[in-house]
Amino acid sequence: MLRSLINYNIHDLSIVCTEALLKIAKKQIKQKYFERPFHDEIKILSDKYFKLHCFTLLIKENENSELILDQINSDQKKLLQIILKLVTLQIPNSPIDSHIKHIINKSDSDLPYILEFFDTSFEKNIRNILMPIIDPDINFNKKDINKVQKKNSIDLIMKSWSESKHKWKSVIAIDYVLKYDKSIIEKINWDKVSPSIYLAEIFNKKLDFNPLIPVNKFKTQSEKTMFTILEKTLLLKSVDLFENIPGELLSKISQISNAKNYDKDEYIFNEGDSGDSLFIVLNGEIIIKKGEKIIAKLERGASLGEMALLDNETRSADALASKDSTLLKINQDVFYELMESNADIMKQIIKLLTSRIRAANSKLEKSLK
Repeated sequence: MLRSLINYNIHDLSIVCTEALLKIAKKQIKQKYFERPFHDEIKILSDKYFKLHCFTLLIKENENSELILDQINSDQKKLLQIILKLVTLQIPNSPIDSHIKHIINKSDSDLPYILEFFDTSFEKNIRNILMPIIDPDINFNKKDINKVQKKNSIDLIMKSWSESKHKWKSVIAIDYVLKYDKSIIEKINWDKVSPSIYLAEIFNKKLDFNPLIPVNKFKTQSEKTMFTILEKTLLLKSVDLFENIPGELLSKISQISNAKNYDKDEYIFNEGDSGDSLFIVLNGEIIIKKGEKIIAKLERGASLGEMALLDNETRSADALASKDSTLLKINQDVFYELMESNADIMKQIIKLLTSRIRAANSKLEKSLK
């Protein structure tokens, strides 16, 4: 049953199923099911990974393809996680399982050992699938890449993504098409495009559209926003705190944030104020000062007050706009609610704070020498 639920279009479901299979394999209670690798599933998933790789090569040089590339990267990481767990079913108590996340993030210092382990533990057809995916020194065959790219052009993939039931993939594809490649508009079957809050913002905000697009299907009665969820997501991706969080997940943070304008010399907060929110600079310039001493000048993409998301301490300095500015505000209470259901956000915050502590320790050590 679990094997049948490895749905190749719902990666999160596939991950849950493979984790359950691995737990069963480790208990060795259904050994006959794991005597041979899941060749069919591994091959299908690896082919999908390879197609995404080919798509990356096609679109990576195109202007403003950040969210498309981010989604490809997110999908590839999920596919790699599924593939590695399926491969591990054959040898469930091997050390590979503990290294899977490091392999996915290409951060494991033991990669040479792992590659050697793969080379001696798996049959040739499995090794041929795995090696180009996990070893950065092994490239995919150029002839195979050209063959896949001929069958899967940017136009065809954008059409497929636009018509997808996956609402985030649909909107980032349509946003790309509307802004940067309008020739694809007539190729999309707009009857297959599902309405969403993301598309509603795009079609509510703009007035002129190609007559082939049934605009009223996607518009809502909601008020126009200063920035769309897509625009806020792109900005959040440029902030250290959020840069490694996938755009789809980051869009949830965008939905709980609000843009606010500040006039020149207006205070965002004062030293001693209750710290209950994080701010991201959308435009303008913000000065952080302690008394009369200017500590920092922050411009577009910079964050301030992020420590307030983790504690209830008061502000340690003043923040004011030195120019007319627009900031994105994220309140602590709604951010906590989001973190409870999304461990990746909490992991990223811990990672950032850890890196800052290490940097501070390094500076302290240098000053003591």
